[in-house]
Amino acid sequence: MQVIHYLPTVEQLALPPDIASKVVQLLIEPFGELENAQAYWAEYPATLVCLNRQDQVAAAVACLGDITQQLIADADSCAEFDETFEGYTFSLTVYNDEGAGLYLIRPADMDLSEVLGHE
Repeated sequence: MQVIHYLPTVEQLALPPDIASKVVQLLIEPFGELENAQAYWAEYPATLVCLNRQDQVAAAVACLGDITQQLIADADSCAEFDETFEGYTFSLTVYNDEGAGLYLIRPADMDLSEVLGHE
């Protein structure tokens, strides 16, 4: 599992290269270009949580704070934006008026409901 608080490059993500490329593209898309996305993330840091098939999800999530766990649960169960591609799901939950949020990237078939305590 990775927890990142900055706009990552493809190489910084512990994901397959094609998935990492798509994730970075989705992170930049709302801002039009890389420089605008970088400026936004510098002013309003968000959180990016990447889960892989190799992760022991229950143990990884248990290490996170209650607020982060709740934001992951929100991104998993009632995301404002959700897109599935190449076996992964990219979800976003926004948590403040400036638009900062938690992005959750996970294998599409990874069920988090039991780990996070929601249905």
